[in-house]
Amino acid sequence: MPKGNAPPEDDRLYVCDARTGKLAPFHALAGADPSVAADTGEVVFRRLTTLKETADGPLVHEDLPLFDLRTGALATITNSDCVIHAAGNLYEQPAVSPDGRLVLATETGSDPSATFRLYRTRDGVCLWERRRESTPLLGVWDAEGRRLAFWGWGGSGTTVWVHDVAAVRFTKSLTKRDEHVLDGQVTGLDWSDRGDLAASTDDGPVEAVFVAPGGDPRAFVRLCGGRLPVCLD
Repeated sequence: MPKGNAPPEDDRLYVCDARTGKLAPFHALAGADPSVAADTGEVVFRRLTTLKETADGPLVHEDLPLFDLRTGALATITNSDCVIHAAGNLYEQPAVSPDGRLVLATETGSDPSATFRLYRTRDGVCLWERRRESTPLLGVWDAEGRRLAFWGWGGSGTTVWVHDVAAVRFTKSLTKRDEHVLDGQVTGLDWSDRGDLAASTDDGPVEAVFVAPGGDPRAFVRLCGGRLPVCLD
């Protein structure tokens, strides 16, 4: 990321060597918020280009590129021009499915609401959209790319819910599986390879990790103290 008030054109993607900790440019690509499709070796990220200054703020061109590691090809999933208000973006924190077919991105603005959209990567068609009045964490895909887990504020705790993605290509809707309210604030979500869902929470001085066997939020049980990331078999 660029420093200070540098323009978004200065955003660059980097790769970190886990053994040495050294950073290196990632194929000289400009952008931010990369997400990797584990099964296909494709990378989706967000890119902004300032077009001009307006009375309401900078007018930017924002796009969602897809880079194929196997071929080096770079394609655009979707794009649009918009005026940035505060921390607002159209395709923030994109999360691509493991098979590279779908990508979830979030439109944010100056208020605490957010709008999730699920795009088909091959043509940029929006298959599903949902607005949340309280800002949730970005959606997390399970290992098979069939379920998405989210969290959102609610009452005295945080609601974790899971959606089935299997039918979205045909019905343009996600099937809501189940939801559950955890005490405190959820600080992270993740799936195990066999389909268990983990959540870490922060309730004042107490931090804990919960696990939902089979990915059923109604089945959350306390696993241990601490915070994600954790490793689940």
